[in-house]
Amino acid sequence: MPRKQFIADLERLSLPGASGSCITGLKRGDDDGTFTFVFDAKRPGIKSVEVSGTVPELFDYPTSHQLLLYTTSSDAPAYASRALEDLSVDSLNLEQAIQKISDKLQKALAPDYDGFQDYEDFEDLEAESDSDEGSVGGWTDDELQIDVDGDSQMVDGSGTEAPERKAKRLALIKELRCDLRRAKTAGFKVGVLGDWRGGINFYVALGIRVGKLGISEEATNAWKLDRTKYFIVLIHYSNYYQTLERLTGEIAGYHAKKGVALCVGTSSHYKPTLQEAINSFSRFSSGAEDSGQHVIGGTDGLETEPDTSKKQEWDFGGIFISGPLNQLLNSTLVPLLKYRLRYGFPWEGAELYYSSNQGGKETSLTAECMDDRYYEVHPPKNPLAPILMTDALSGPATEASFPLLAMQFALRHLVRCTEFCLVCHSRVSTDFEALKPYVCSNPLCLYQYMSLGFGPSIEHEIVSLPSVVDLLVSFCYISAKAGKLKDFPVGMDLKVPSIISQVWKVDYYSFKGEFVFDGADNDTRPPLKEGDWIIITVPGSSSEEWHARITETCYYPTVKIAQPVGSKTTIGGVSTLNGVQGVNSPSPSDKQTPDISVSGGIFGPNDPEMKEVTFKIYDTSFDDLHEDEKRKTIINILNTLPSVAEMKEWLQKNTNVGDEASLRKWRTRISPTALGVLRWIIASNRSCIIPLDESEENPASGFLPVQGMGEWKQFRFAMGAPDKEQRFVQSVRQAQKRLELICKFASETSRLFRANQLADPSLFAFHGSPLQNWHSIIREGLHFKETAHGRAFGHGCYHSLDLNTSIGYSSAMTPGLGGQSTGCWPQSELKITSALSLNEIVNAPNEFVSKSPHLVVAQLDWIQTRYLFVKSIQDPSTISSSSAPKITLGSQMIHPQDPQYTPRNSATRLVIPSTPSSRQRIALSDSFDVEMLDAPPVSSPTKRKKKGKTLGAAITSMFYGTGNSADDPYVIDDDQADWDDASIATDTEDLLALLSDDDDDEKEEPVIEKGKGKEVIPTKPARIDEFQPGTLDTSQIQFLKPPSYASSMASKRLNSDLQSIIKLQESTPLDQLGFYINPDHVDNVYQWIVELHSFPESLPLVQDMRSKNPILRSIILEIRFGPQYPMTPPFVRVVKPRFLGFNQGGGGNVTLGGAMCMELLTNSGWSAVSTVESVLMQVRLAMMDEQRPARLEHGNVGSYSVAESVEAFKRACRNHGWKEPEGMDSFIRQ
Repeated sequence: MPRKQFIADLERLSLPGASGSCITGLKRGDDDGTFTFVFDAKRPGIKSVEVSGTVPELFDYPTSHQLLLYTTSSDAPAYASRALEDLSVDSLNLEQAIQKISDKLQKALAPDYDGFQDYEDFEDLEAESDSDEGSVGGWTDDELQIDVDGDSQMVDGSGTEAPERKAKRLALIKELRCDLRRAKTAGFKVGVLGDWRGGINFYVALGIRVGKLGISEEATNAWKLDRTKYFIVLIHYSNYYQTLERLTGEIAGYHAKKGVALCVGTSSHYKPTLQEAINSFSRFSSGAEDSGQHVIGGTDGLETEPDTSKKQEWDFGGIFISGPLNQLLNSTLVPLLKYRLRYGFPWEGAELYYSSNQGGKETSLTAECMDDRYYEVHPPKNPLAPILMTDALSGPATEASFPLLAMQFALRHLVRCTEFCLVCHSRVSTDFEALKPYVCSNPLCLYQYMSLGFGPSIEHEIVSLPSVVDLLVSFCYISAKAGKLKDFPVGMDLKVPSIISQVWKVDYYSFKGEFVFDGADNDTRPPLKEGDWIIITVPGSSSEEWHARITETCYYPTVKIAQPVGSKTTIGGVSTLNGVQGVNSPSPSDKQTPDISVSGGIFGPNDPEMKEVTFKIYDTSFDDLHEDEKRKTIINILNTLPSVAEMKEWLQKNTNVGDEASLRKWRTRISPTALGVLRWIIASNRSCIIPLDESEENPASGFLPVQGMGEWKQFRFAMGAPDKEQRFVQSVRQAQKRLELICKFASETSRLFRANQLADPSLFAFHGSPLQNWHSIIREGLHFKETAHGRAFGHGCYHSLDLNTSIGYSSAMTPGLGGQSTGCWPQSELKITSALSLNEIVNAPNEFVSKSPHLVVAQLDWIQTRYLFVKSIQDPSTISSSSAPKITLGSQMIHPQDPQYTPRNSATRLVIPSTPSSRQRIALSDSFDVEMLDAPPVSSPTKRKKKGKTLGAAITSMFYGTGNSADDPYVIDDDQADWDDASIATDTEDLLALLSDDDDDEKEEPVIEKGKGKEVIPTKPARIDEFQPGTLDTSQIQFLKPPSYASSMASKRLNSDLQSIIKLQESTPLDQLGFYINPDHVDNVYQWIVELHSFPESLPLVQDMRSKNPILRSIILEIRFGPQYPMTPPFVRVVKPRFLGFNQGGGGNVTLGGAMCMELLTNSGWSAVSTVESVLMQVRLAMMDEQRPARLEHGNVGSYSVAESVEAFKRACRNHGWKEPEGMDSFIRQ
């Protein structure tokens, strides 16, 4: 029948991707024969348009019908009106008509359509005043032509490039090269792809190894990052290179930013291949990867032949937050840079200003009139890697580059992703720490997060980690049933039935799957439409509820429904637990199409064919329910879900190769509300949970199950902020130092007693909690804000060394909603009865709140979760064995434990495998520098010289600032070292792009000089203020004699620190290190003279140093240590030159008297595990502060006295409320 064919075509084309990449939201209209869809060109600045169509006479479809088109958008763009005005699609079937409409709309966007591109099609109407109107990227149409070979040239009428046009193109190439060298100097790998010389459709890639970002192992696993790969920001320039100045310009910026698009990803190489770059932007534009991405990249003028020199398999791919990052970069980066340049905001202030002025008119205030809150900075809780702390706009704007700023901005939101909302990107205000990023408390952000697909793919989680999904759903279900669930999926526009929903009566014909209403009374017609979900009850069985989808309403009073989905119930002796299928009914996995409905299930085999039933419509907003109703609704909705195994099987059987797996296609089995709740449960999990029996972990990886746990199912378990592991390691080290100090003065018996604690710096213990608490624990972490079982032994987090003790606190048999006992999710295959974690704790029992009979720890940084154990009651034959595999562990694979504090399962002591991070901690037990334990080892400055090719002397300045000394030329190696960027060969095309402009005048390509198997890059040019060790004038420095207060503890530590720094100076280029200590000037280890040097040339401090006569090559510091070091901080002051004070416009944390104003150097902020190296790095970074840069006094170079430095330091402590180091006068004023 024509009508059925129209409906079938419409439903088929409504599936995601079925109508083309630019057509979305295709659906039936309110009237018969109508439909609507949205055309989205997915280009920056181009408005989407809603198109509606009507077939007046469906009986003529699909051969002789009439099809009327019109736009329903209130402000339809001009390009759409022009395209649809004379378009005829009569007598075309729906697929052909939609394709023709899409083609015509895309053609209307072409620059030559009707002669011109109408600027009213773009959202930013103020750009119409641009003096470059009618141009692309600042070049007029008659200046831009592209030859058939794809090499873009600016040519005149004779086909040769006009001199003035060539000059413009070369000027852009010069800007591009300069900006690339700045990015290289900042420490990033730089690559170019495509016709960068011609300027049309080329790409710029900036990369850095993930392992160099200082991300902890726990965060790397939770974020699914590979530490050996490069994080890459890829920038597509479709119409010539656009400088920072042009992108942020008032007039030209509008057109410039239209030709720039960005995306992020990872790759094993520092840049993707050209084909990968093209596919990446095409993938994002089609919405296959991240629907939040609004960029598009063409392939005009690009050579895409296979590159046999590189791997051809897909390597460049997205990361866990590619969608939010891509959306942020493309929509927000340029405005933020504009605000920063105009008002001098830091990144944080620019983001705050942007969010505060969205939708409103931009203020015309000057920087002096701006609110101080825009200039406030919230630094990370722990120092980040130096490359993450730098800001290209800390110096003159003329020395900044857009690619470098884009990379720094992307890294800021990657490494600190848990601090920001993934939708609005505002700072998240929570009272707990999370390992995974999420959204803020704004319900709109949660709605967009789910609807835009920014959250994790629930389909991927179901297929790859089904037991984790089962666990998360079970925790939520039990929490709701126990009345403990407090956070709900509000703001997601979930529709549910409620007690206030109207009840309708209808005759239900089960085998036909039809409702038949009384057609005589049209006034009481229920407001049903296709796609609605209803809840059905059978009179006389009020506890039995069934959920079904409305599949057709056009033949009212007959309405077709899909197969009902039931909750836990039994009718007519036939079990109908969630699925309402008879014993012989097909399982969901037997369906090969998503919309096959099988009636039956509500009635028993002997029931009549028709029965009167009642139903309610899903017509109430979940957000409007009271908390108890929300919990009951969550329970009922979760009861309608299939088991995780059924969902996994259906996805595997109903997803074709290349298609996106989606449970939305199983529309007759899972309601949108149930799917939304499931997505919320998975996406809101802020911890990392990985089953040890389902993951790919093996003995070589170091992540193994605990031996001795029997049939408990085991998961790797990590919670807390990304830097939580670092804080835990610091706590371990601090406790070790305190124990060492105590042992020095303790009796022999006490010293032997504490020997185990020194040998085993951490211990493991169980933490048990009722099942209804785990839903919140895995989101908020362990805390003791609420008292559940009393606190007879003090306030803190309770642990036990005995498994059976913790089991007593981990059951779920507590009264729940309605007085019923809580139970597990009916569809769960785990059917968990108890859960507990095995945590690693700082081994300092004497500092616990209580150590008997329970271990009560009040310091949350002393606790790090490692394993989650789950007890199950399932039939062992139904799933894979849950017992831990029997693995023989060598001694190097076993975590050492304190014999007095070893966890046990009854009489069996647990054997806990070590992890890579714990093995590293043990191996470095003699080292006190724990700042970068989770970072890769520092590369040796002397590169291994391997066979290669020598590059000509033309390539000179592009490697300035990468850290090699003048006598150590770069060698391009053919092999890859694990963490050494320089070992990755830089492609020749990238070396050419980094050439100085004087070396490349497009006359000829540089000559590659053949050498003896090596490609040596000449050393960088020397700075005019290059540091020269051994030239310090010490005539104005008072050297002290060895002090009488010297202690063995301090002397031993200082000698160790000094030797470490001397070795570091010998193995690291001094211009990379940034400080120097001359061993000849250290006759007394309690007094060090340090020179800070080689500051970035963009700093005002460097300009001040160069202005002196003679030029200053270093800042001279004096460090004095006391007898309690390292338990108390050293005193650090500037000897010379003199700096401007804060009131005089100075900064850099240098006081008016020359002392360093830093909490780190007071008892309030000092940590015993800090090293002199870390202190010097912090002092150097403070002097490089971008907000208040350090400046020197004018005139001659002066010096500070010890007395004025001490007074300035004490004054700073009083002003800030910091605690002075105890006894500092004894070692400062001698």
